[in-house]
Amino acid sequence: MTAQQGLLLFNTIEGASFSQLLMSMIIHGGVPRSPAIRKLEIARELRIEVLEQLREMKIDSSALFPGLAGFGQSLMVGLEIKVHRASEAAVRYSLA
Repeated sequence: MTAQQGLLLFNTIEGASFSQLLMSMIIHGGVPRSPAIRKLEIARELRIEVLEQLREMKIDSSALFPGLAGFGQSLMVGLEIKVHRASEAAVRYSLA
């Protein structure tokens, strides 16, 4: 089993390059001028698609929360994706 390790850096200041922001963080540290955390709300109809894309990038509960609970949650999401895709296929087949 692989676990995701790393840090996500995202440009929150328009016009600044990634290198400039990274160097500023290293040199100055401290409190950022703009919000460091933002909430991203995903429309319900895009949930499965987004979950699949995250899983392709190895970002899931088993990577974020190593241990049995994270692994179990990851299995539940995987099952949710499979059930959703199977029901989509059944609808397409019945319409054909």
